[in-house]
Amino acid sequence: MMNHAGIVLGAGKGLGRTLCHKLRDRFRCLVLAGRSRENLEATLAELKERPAKADGEFLIRQVDLTDSDSIVAFVESLKDLAVPVRTLINTAAGFYKGKFCDQSIDSMDRLISANYTGPVLLTAKLLQENLKSELIDIIHVTNVNSSTTLDSSRSSAMHTSS
Repeated sequence: MMNHAGIVLGAGKGLGRTLCHKLRDRFRCLVLAGRSRENLEATLAELKERPAKADGEFLIRQVDLTDSDSIVAFVESLKDLAVPVRTLINTAAGFYKGKFCDQSIDSMDRLISANYTGPVLLTAKLLQENLKSELIDIIHVTNVNSSTTLDSSRSSAMHTSS
């Protein structure tokens, strides 16, 4: 186990939750991050069901990538970590359903914030606060599985472009 912290955004569901299970014993501290405290607590409960191979801790931190104040507060909360951040994996993503031309400007703005602006701001703030280890892996994952339809009337066109 490394004497570092790992952060998984989107830890409450899907790929993020799966990654938490895979990474559980690789960090001194694994931060489960996302919007829904309820989903993050469910992931934490699953992680605690299986005995750990080594002494490590899990922390829950809420963050909304569409809200810059939330991003700043999230990074500020990381200052309490006893070890530097070695890995940031972001699996959180925004999307909408329905036809592209039926989406409001506000809906598109939230989508772009969740998939692009928010991750960029989070990365910048994390690096500016120098909370990282000497080396840091930053991985942002977005959903491109539906982009193969090439159907601009569906959410995949806007999601993929963001």
